[in-house]
Amino acid sequence: MANLSTLLQNKQTIAQISETNIDQGQIFVMYAGTYRTNFRCEFCWYAPSDGVAHVEVWGAQGSASKMCCCGAGLPGNPGAYSKRTVDITEGQRISGQVGQSCGNSDQICFRGCSESSGVRICAAECTCMCAQGGRAGTSGCVDGTPIYCCFEALGHCVSQVGSAGCGIVCNYGSGYFLPTAYGGSVNCNGEFSCIEFTHCNPACWCFHKQHVRTSANVYSTCPSTIVATADPGATRGGHYVNSFFQGVAGTSASPTNGSFYDYCWAGNRYCGCYEAQGCIYMVPPGIPAPGVTPCSNVRDHGLRGGQGTVKIRFVANPE
Repeated sequence: MANLSTLLQNKQTIAQISETNIDQGQIFVMYAGTYRTNFRCEFCWYAPSDGVAHVEVWGAQGSASKMCCCGAGLPGNPGAYSKRTVDITEGQRISGQVGQSCGNSDQICFRGCSESSGVRICAAECTCMCAQGGRAGTSGCVDGTPIYCCFEALGHCVSQVGSAGCGIVCNYGSGYFLPTAYGGSVNCNGEFSCIEFTHCNPACWCFHKQHVRTSANVYSTCPSTIVATADPGATRGGHYVNSFFQGVAGTSASPTNGSFYDYCWAGNRYCGCYEAQGCIYMVPPGIPAPGVTPCSNVRDHGLRGGQGTVKIRFVANPE
């Protein structure tokens, strides 16, 4: 049996171990924070001393779009990402503006495309970086035809799996664009998200899966895919919120519970939020919103995609 002095010595040795994978330097993050505020003109960051600035830019993420009748909605698409490293001297400036995701929660079927984020770096010379925002997820209403077929008729890329009316529908198709990034030494264009229908009835939510694609360099250098299934016991027949946020948390290196129990207005259920549900920021930066799950006479405004973001990691020159 170990004696007390040995245990204390082992404890002290463990405490002296230092982390080796933590980013060096000071980190500054520009993020608007709420749906009522933004950097209306631009943010301005000044180098506190001579050093190196590692600048990362994410475009705003695609939101989900409102639907009022029984149907389904696609998840939003991720924004683009750009990164650049520059030598900078004390007092030189990096300025710019972060994009907002679409917050027009009353817009039915399709909210539009979220805003770009951009910066201007004035060091040895002035250069620009930009990352475009992602497309919102289209929502559709069922008219007796399987919703899979409706999205196919709208021009979305589809892949039938199994029986007719079942398969994968992506938020991409003829004439669509994917967000681009430029100005960085690393530029990663945005990709697209999908929904998988394994039942021809869109109201059977427990048979469907959302495949939400993230921007690059959120949890890893490459984009990630968060797969969420619906809760069939929810008040509207099913929604993805808890499953989605648990997937978001599990994608990180230090996962948490990831779910929440929200009270909105006078109701203690997610669908009681209505307009506010599609305006406030619940989804973190770099991640689009999952698609809507509307039922007959119960509208779903969908979540808002994550905000655009600019991150500056500054490492001072050694003295």
